[in-house]
Amino acid sequence: MQKKFLPKSIFFLFGTVLSIGLGFLYKDYIIKNFDLSVFGAFSFIISTISLISNYTSLGYKDSLIFFIPKYLSLEKPRKIFFHIKNTILINSIFLLIIFLCFIIIDEIFLFDSFVYKKFHHYKYYFFIILLLHSFILIGIEIINGFEKIHFSVLVEKILKWPIKFSFIIILLNAGYGFKGILFAEITSSILVFSFLLLIIYNITRSHDILTFNKTILSRLEESEKNYIKNIFSNNLLTSFNDYTITLIILFYTTYEELGVFSLLSSFAFFISIILISINSVLKPIISKLYARKDISAIEKYFKLSCKLNFLMTVPIFIIMYFFIDYIFIYMNLDISGSKVLFVLLIFGQLINALKGPVYITIRMMGYAKELKYINFFQLIINFVIFNLFISKYGLTGIGLSVLFSFIVQALVGSTFLYLRTKIHMYDKEYLVHVLLSMCSISILFFTLLITNVFDHDYGELWFLIIGMIVFFLTNFIYLNKKHNMLKFFSMMK
Repeated sequence: MQKKFLPKSIFFLFGTVLSIGLGFLYKDYIIKNFDLSVFGAFSFIISTISLISNYTSLGYKDSLIFFIPKYLSLEKPRKIFFHIKNTILINSIFLLIIFLCFIIIDEIFLFDSFVYKKFHHYKYYFFIILLLHSFILIGIEIINGFEKIHFSVLVEKILKWPIKFSFIIILLNAGYGFKGILFAEITSSILVFSFLLLIIYNITRSHDILTFNKTILSRLEESEKNYIKNIFSNNLLTSFNDYTITLIILFYTTYEELGVFSLLSSFAFFISIILISINSVLKPIISKLYARKDISAIEKYFKLSCKLNFLMTVPIFIIMYFFIDYIFIYMNLDISGSKVLFVLLIFGQLINALKGPVYITIRMMGYAKELKYINFFQLIINFVIFNLFISKYGLTGIGLSVLFSFIVQALVGSTFLYLRTKIHMYDKEYLVHVLLSMCSISILFFTLLITNVFDHDYGELWFLIIGMIVFFLTNFIYLNKKHNMLKFFSMMK
């Protein structure tokens, strides 16, 4: 089981770490060349572009990761071609409608006077970014559906970010100003899109999928239509949820504080990189297994994912918490409430990560309709708590809202998955190993405290290093016994 799952997860993890790290440096570099209010407004526009790009295919894009592995398993390449063709056509039609709106409505940015003054001259650049971004997302879903995730990671994460970051350094130093950011975004996206097209052509040709017919839009089965409608509704609710949160933050705070939140969120996001890697690899695997009705195999993947996620995520959280002061020194942030915000954000991301691949499992097992109701409930909860906390506590309120939002999300998702499928992450034997590792670290802490090691230079750092080694080894021993991890890693050499 690990032979297919772990190598792809590790490779995706590497790409994610690189992209998040360079993404953070990218944002930090922009902030050093522009003020926080400009960065906050730019982040707002980019989040709007991301929101729109999720709608342009009306849910067809997100159904690809479900249908491609399903029909590969059932050996129906013609059905795969139909889904890819429909997705591209619908996406193109809606992009054309959006482009006409850009031409007709000159004051497209009039919803905010600050954004209009700063960015209305660049609206066509933003449309090009939207166009490229929407097709890149489709390309990634197609490649991942064929379980060639290492190709999409190589292009979209490992190659894109170094290229984009290099371009922005060159262009800003050459005096291009804000246009330099847009040129870097567009150029890197064109290169990524070109590479993805080449990969998709080779993959589809090898599977004999490039078969053409006369009909423009192919007919779908009723079950396919329902799945796509529910996926579109889910994306609509999820994106609207994220966008609503941004609007609430702007309503009670400023673009500068939104910029602080965006910067700190990108750093706190490091905690969820293990879960993101696992989710991306699990999507096509679960879809394939569910097509065969192999629920027991899905449960095995789910439990292994949760254990690996816990083993790798907790150390990342502890290290990040330990180095908070150093992180803020590097970012040169002295805005009131920003450190408390960051602490709450990393705790929120920890809860989000440790819930495991709950929502991906729900979605890929065909519960798209039920997931829609869960997302609607989450939207209502978020609207209430974000308004309540931000209006009272400002920046700190943003952190509290994020923390409570992730707690509700984890509880609701885990409960639903267990009630419908009896799948859960609990493992009595593994829990014993976790508690054993915690006890070992506690004994180590009190031993160092009694011997006054913390009074010496780097005493806390030594505790952190030794504690992480104890935690990792204790839990890895269990995973090796249960899943023969050492044999697997020897096979990877």
